[in-house]
Amino acid sequence: MAAQLTVIYAQAWDYQLLLDSLSYELEGVEAYIAKTNKYPKKNQIYGTTKGTIKDHSGSAEDYYDTALTNLLTLSGMVKSTPLPEVKEYALVEFYKWIDYSEITEKNCSPDLGRLLIGVHESLKGEGRKILDDTKMYLANTEQPPNESFINVFSATQKFAHETREMKESLKDQKFDKSPRFYGDSEKGRRIFEMIEAKYVEAYLSNYSYSQQESQIKNTSMYG
Repeated sequence: MAAQLTVIYAQAWDYQLLLDSLSYELEGVEAYIAKTNKYPKKNQIYGTTKGTIKDHSGSAEDYYDTALTNLLTLSGMVKSTPLPEVKEYALVEFYKWIDYSEITEKNCSPDLGRLLIGVHESLKGEGRKILDDTKMYLANTEQPPNESFINVFSATQKFAHETREMKESLKDQKFDKSPRFYGDSEKGRRIFEMIEAKYVEAYLSNYSYSQQESQIKNTSMYG
């Protein structure tokens, strides 16, 4: 008797949840970029009606760590989405965002380069480093996490609750594949590959979080 093959089709919520998680992450990246005043103001999420960050008083360092923490949600969402077509769709949207942002290997700082590589690794399902770095951050933080850090985890819990509701509301519906971000995905892919080539060693050898780094640099496995 021939073995039966089970074909799993991506549901609307598979796409929606992963893209929402990517949007939250890139909003944090845009907030960091805005605070550094080093790059063109090409926001597609932060400071727009699509944005979820309401407090704009944080420092560049605050939003950098917010973006890093949001990688936890993104990594977890990718891990729970085994369908390759959904991951590929999210990668294409990320490349489009890269192109539109006007970030290149020439103007990209080491910190931003490491952050973008972290996003890419998470989308590929290879976000182990951010998980390990976050565990180390929490284990070695002697003082209570700052308010922005707490707010991120609160938002993560809210996102998990909304995820369950969204799965139910989008059940059996088709996903509208309208572009989430502006930009040329192929150009963005080439730009990212140059950024990755320039900073991948720094990404692998440096501890992710900027805050508390002086306290744990001697114990970090990454540097």
